[in-house]
Amino acid sequence: MIRQRHHPADPASMSLTDLVPEAFRLADRLARQTQERATGSGLAIQCRKGCGVCCRYLVRISLPEALFLAARIQDTTQPRREGLLARFGRIREVLQREWLYEDLKGGLTSGQVDITYPHRLYLFSRRYLELGLPCPFLEDDACSIYPYRPTTCRQYLVTSPSSRCVNPFMENASRVPLDLDVPDLLSEVTADLLGEPATLLVLSLAPEWAARNEHLAHLRWPRRELLGRLREKARGFL
Repeated sequence: MIRQRHHPADPASMSLTDLVPEAFRLADRLARQTQERATGSGLAIQCRKGCGVCCRYLVRISLPEALFLAARIQDTTQPRREGLLARFGRIREVLQREWLYEDLKGGLTSGQVDITYPHRLYLFSRRYLELGLPCPFLEDDACSIYPYRPTTCRQYLVTSPSSRCVNPFMENASRVPLDLDVPDLLSEVTADLLGEPATLLVLSLAPEWAARNEHLAHLRWPRRELLGRLREKARGFL
């Protein structure tokens, strides 16, 4: 675990949320490379603005991204903030009613430390999709926070028709694999920093997790060491 050594005002230090823009750039670069390979193979990415099908999926995000999005929500105007939080609240009510909330509120320990993770993620993702819960940030079938969308959203690309994304568990949507899973990478870096198991959160429950763990947003570490750990785990992609 890296011990904090810098004052919050020190420009040579970074917080967990400062890692997020770096992760965005990495995810975007990987997505561009993936698109280029798909095009070179005669395939075309079918993802388009206004589709919004995958915005009903269970979206995994890292702890830094949860803190980052919570800060973006707080930065909005009061009416918009209240509207967004109300949407998050309605999803929580549905998950509580459907007995999913307790399983998801604390996040999912990654496959690095839990061999049941892939199976549990599959079951939770399938059940979540059945509930038809649109992302709280989805407005008019478009992402209202597109520049700040999570890394999971940035790396989800398909070459099959959008109709096959409606139920990918049955239709076998043709997703293009990326060379690196950025949410997992961020979760591993965070785990190293905090000395805790690598964990991924569900986007729709992220603001309440961030509120319970607000102190994490104020922790800082040496910039060189944080970026070094991120680049090490990115294996040359960053």
